[in-house]
Amino acid sequence: MSDLNTVYIETERLVVRSFGEQDFEQFKRLLDLYGGWQRQKPKAKEFFDWHLSNYEKMDIITGTICLGVFEKETGEILGQVAAQEHDDLHEPEFGYGILPYAREKGYAKEAAKGTLGWIQEKYDIPYIIGTAAINNIPSQKVLEYCGFQLVDEQNLLIHMMNERHDFKYYRYYFHPLCLLYAFSLLHKNRRHPHEKARNFPSLRQSAGGCFFPNKIYND
Repeated sequence: MSDLNTVYIETERLVVRSFGEQDFEQFKRLLDLYGGWQRQKPKAKEFFDWHLSNYEKMDIITGTICLGVFEKETGEILGQVAAQEHDDLHEPEFGYGILPYAREKGYAKEAAKGTLGWIQEKYDIPYIIGTAAINNIPSQKVLEYCGFQLVDEQNLLIHMMNERHDFKYYRYYFHPLCLLYAFSLLHKNRRHPHEKARNFPSLRQSAGGCFFPNKIYND
């Protein structure tokens, strides 16, 4: 893996970084975080190798990047963060998961803030979404702490489990004019249709302004 495909983000207490072959045993501890990941236990190494292969493209628009969250002092794994195409909405989504023993210590907020800063530096996109189950208040609080703006509530399909659930749908805007325009739309109680990933624009492609389906707000 070249340096261009290696992620290393350092925060006050954490290191958020790409997984390497040496991390497989620690990675397996993450498989209980999500129902869909639990189903990968019989082929855990194959699932792990798939994540490693995704670093070749570093694609969060139509692909997936999963990073480990490690305690800086001990190197112990605490959880993971990811940026990836949302299966149902086809927009880049930010997600995270912290192992039970490491929760309620602010690690999710710290890892999320650091990773969002890295995404903003590396990717030329106007926003990234976040979703949280209606009853998952802690996850909602992390998104809101990091600056995600609540857009609406949606019933979404979880493809790995083939189940539909109600979620709160958030957006994190990387461009201040995008956020300003979003507030104006929300004030008018307008809903946004979702653009397919293959058409998801960069800030540069949208003339340096904010892209919304069928609308461009220029500088």
